[in-house]
Amino acid sequence: MIFEIYKTSGDIEDISGVKKIDVHWIEYKYVPTLAEAIGKDWYPWWLTYNTNYREVNGMIAGDRKKPITIYVIELSAEELIPFIRDLGEEVIVTVYRNINRKYAEVDITGSLEIYNSYKE
Repeated sequence: MIFEIYKTSGDIEDISGVKKIDVHWIEYKYVPTLAEAIGKDWYPWWLTYNTNYREVNGMIAGDRKKPITIYVIELSAEELIPFIRDLGEEVIVTVYRNINRKYAEVDITGSLEIYNSYKE
């Protein structure tokens, strides 16, 4: 399983197994077909900032043109709890329930936030 990983505060790169990757976020719109999206007020903006337009699971999707950098770690179910315990920090674990991918390049299972500072 691949998790996005980040800290509430501080650098994440010092954690063993963490990789930095560039990805393109997928933007979904709740319109069933590309043809039905034409004429929507957001459609011109959506075309400008996205590429690789397609229909996915009753929605339209486009990959953002500008990549973002995320940190990921690959852990099996058996490795997850020991990894969290070894960090020595509180960790907020989120498992994504969405059937659609979040990024074009990698299928993310969820996120691990190392909660090492106050957050509102």
